[in-house]
Amino acid sequence: QLGMRQLEAGDLASATILLRRAAEQGVPAAQYRFAKLLETGEGVELDLEAARRWTERAANAGHRRAMHNLAVMYYYGSGAPRDFETAARWFQEAALLGLGDSQFNLALLFESGQGVPMSLADAYAWYMISANDSDPTAGERALALEEMLEPEALSQARQVAQSFQPRPIDAQANGLYQ
Repeated sequence: QLGMRQLEAGDLASATILLRRAAEQGVPAAQYRFAKLLETGEGVELDLEAARRWTERAANAGHRRAMHNLAVMYYYGSGAPRDFETAARWFQEAALLGLGDSQFNLALLFESGQGVPMSLADAYAWYMISANDSDPTAGERALALEEMLEPEALSQARQVAQSFQPRPIDAQANGLYQ
């Protein structure tokens, strides 16, 4: 928390030291934030491979934004070889924890068949879940898929979307302290 306050105050040198210390001590939120500094070169030397490693540590510890960011890194091959299957797995983990951006991206992957088997029904369900999280583009994409789905598949996909309940997140792993 002190590292984040220093960062917000514009003291990059102190913030970097504090965030790295907390990251090395296993604090997932610090691991993720330190990774973002490495990814952008803010206050430290740009190092995409190290950024991916720190992001992966935070993701494995349950930090859902880190899961999403790790998926993006694997999708584009940033700090690691491009790997659509690994990207899809991390988007799904974050999507199941209720992260709208990951839900939308997972729908895109199902629609295109990148990293997952192509499934317009799954794409529709994830777009609808994302749209329920107030993403208007997701709603538009779901509407476009409705015409392509058989009535039974559409009905099942709607049921999946309506019954979706995100998994509870680990507040501490996600930097939500009381």
